[in-house]
Amino acid sequence: MPVVEVVIYDDFKWVFSKPRDWILITGFPGFGYVGTIATKYLTEKLRATKVGDIVTKYMPDFVALEDYGIMTPYEVFAHIDKSLIIVVNNALPQPPERVAYARKLVNWFLSIGGKKAILAGGLNSKFREGNEEFRWLCSDRCGWEFKEPKLGKGLYIVGPLATLFTMLKLKGIPTLVLLPYT
Repeated sequence: MPVVEVVIYDDFKWVFSKPRDWILITGFPGFGYVGTIATKYLTEKLRATKVGDIVTKYMPDFVALEDYGIMTPYEVFAHIDKSLIIVVNNALPQPPERVAYARKLVNWFLSIGGKKAILAGGLNSKFREGNEEFRWLCSDRCGWEFKEPKLGKGLYIVGPLATLFTMLKLKGIPTLVLLPYT
């Protein structure tokens, strides 16, 4: 078995048979659990469909029943009409597989025609300088701008969010990182 595998359910393989301009939205249960909360919220509000899972060698061994079916550690949802792929990470990939996880997700995303990415994470509110709600960071050509300040020099993005951002940047995928204060 590969260290990481993106598994799309048979009923939804047709969705990805022709490349389209997908936007990837994801985050992790890191600081403030922001990435997971944001992606779960989007899947519910947009009524996205669970189309697959990401399976890893060291994935946590849990499942739970949700309104949409069985919740697993790493879930792939799609909103076909809006060309959105939403990956809900209910757990952190284990450290030995984080690079493989990010690399596999990015390569799969490119293989289906992925064009842009939005990553959600949290930022400690002690770094707030005014009334802004969040900080942000954009890799080249991401196309989004906000009145809030960008992530300042000396502030770090860490963990799997940083690894995924790096892999997206290395592959030239325009990426926006949103970091609301927690």
